[in-house]
Amino acid sequence: RRPEAEPGVESEHREQSQALLAELERARAEFRRWGRLNELIGSSSGDKFRRIAQQEWETWAGKTAMTQRYYDAVVAYLKGRNLL
Repeated sequence: RRPEAEPGVESEHREQSQALLAELERARAEFRRWGRLNELIGSSSGDKFRRIAQQEWETWAGKTAMTQRYYDAVVAYLKGRNLL
């Protein structure tokens, strides 16, 4: 047989348990969010993100002559420093 708890203690423990479960669910959701982000753009070397960024730059570069000139200048600068 369980010993009798003081009045209010059991409900306080229940509230604390519920708060901890809610915090655990928030942490799990955050973990899933970061896992998904890693799947989308992540690799430790940044290769996947780099490819995505370069594709976006190329897309925007083709929109106007001015953006194409800017893109060409940036690419030339980065290649000149072996960053691309």
